[in-house]
Amino acid sequence: VFEYTIGIIFGIIFRNNKISIKHDKIIFSVFEISSILILIYTIHFNSINKTLILNGRINMWIIPIILLILSISYQKGIISKLLSIKIGVKLGIISMYMYLMHQPLITYITRSAGSQIHYRYFALYIFILTIIIGAIINKYYDIKKTN
Repeated sequence: VFEYTIGIIFGIIFRNNKISIKHDKIIFSVFEISSILILIYTIHFNSINKTLILNGRINMWIIPIILLILSISYQKGIISKLLSIKIGVKLGIISMYMYLMHQPLITYITRSAGSQIHYRYFALYIFILTIIIGAIINKYYDIKKTN
């Protein structure tokens, strides 16, 4: 709930405060790439220093994720252009289901597989399974059909 609330607050702030910058394609491309690098650094640093996990949750990811979402939300950089291709749009369509399924998947796989999965591959397994399950749910339950 904490991450969701923070996301809603920042979403409202950013939606109401769109900015315009000269040479925005270059600046926003650097901003997008930098936010991805900060997120990768945060993930790597967290795998080395386990003391940054608060109450079993990785709350330190909030700032890098907010930077990433903010940078991509302006849709002026190279990464946001890449995400606008067909596969990026399809992933965007199933993103709600992916969001809803990733935490139960993490819990289930952690409890069933335990330490048998190497931590570097764990995120990849979760990501792939989340995409597959999200696509299946989207196929059989489309929000547009229910409205």
